[in-house]
Amino acid sequence: MRQPPGNEIYRKGTMSIFEVDGKDHKLYCQNLCLLAKLFLDHKTLYFDVEPFLFYILCEVDRQGAHLVGYFSKEKESPDGEYPTNIASVNLVISCNKVFFHYSNICAGFLTL
Repeated sequence: MRQPPGNEIYRKGTMSIFEVDGKDHKLYCQNLCLLAKLFLDHKTLYFDVEPFLFYILCEVDRQGAHLVGYFSKEKESPDGEYPTNIASVNLVISCNKVFFHYSNICAGFLTL
């Protein structure tokens, strides 16, 4: 696999963001959560990924897309509405992880 499953929703230079639905790509999202669990002791969600959208930040080169970090958020807001865009303010970000070898490029600002 040269890039995450799902849709590429943003690209600037060598950085791309992919939107992956936990319901459509359950195993990939579970594995992503388990990888983050290695670095986050308090992370508890890693099997019930279906109600979440995952936004995956990658650095892209000729060999493919390399995972930089990701965040996930609920598909539905507490009032039961489906979000119409990534910047919906009623949704709670469930996990935000930038892997340490990319922390010097300020990737954390892109995942907020």
